[in-house]
This record gives sequence, C-alpha cells and structure tokens, in this order.
Amino acid sequence: MKARRNWILIALAVLVVLGVLWWLLVGRVAPTLAAAAYLVVLLLVIRRREYRAAMLVGLAGFVLHLAEAVTGALGRLDGAERVLFAANLVLPLVVGVLALLESRDPSDDSQS
Repeated sequence: MKARRNWILIALAVLVVLGVLWWLLVGRVAPTLAAAAYLVVLLLVIRRREYRAAMLVGLAGFVLHLAEAVTGALGRLDGAERVLFAANLVLPLVVGVLALLESRDPSDDSQS
C-alpha cells in the first residue's frame, strides 16, 4: 500500500533529522550512529523496498530506547532531549509495525 510506504519513508526521514539534531544539541556519538542506520534503511526502502531492514531497525530503535527509559536514563535528560527521546521511542515502533504490515501485503510483488 502506497500510503503505508510513504509513512515509513517519512518516519525514517524524521528519525534521520532527529538524530542529527540530537547530535548537534549534545555532541554524543550515539545519535549520529542511529541517524546513519536510519539513513541506510531509508535508502534501502526507497531503492529496493527492503521492509525487513525497516522492521529490524525499527524494533532495535524501540527496544534500545525502551531499555534506556526502564533503566532510568530518562531522568538525566532535560527539555529538548526529552522530546527527542520520546520521538525516538515512538517513531521506530511506528516504522517497525508499518514495515511488518507492508512486507505482508500481498499486493506488493517486490518482496519474494
């Protein structure tokens, strides 16, 4: 479904931008690595409709941020970082779920 694919692409692009913004804000390496991973997957989805990679990066991003929230890392964040953290918790889950649905869509004959 084209609408679902577009939402995956939008969410991945937003995650790339958020990763760069977070890096610019705090200067840590982790957001840059995440942005690079999301960028690679964004390109894979655009060029090859590779939804399995989107599912994987979405699940990994969600689990990583969920673990950080559970272990108390959220308490060390302030203002803008909390917003970035929340977006980086929710958007990867959106990417993962939509990619799963898209990969199971029988009308998409590019996945074999």
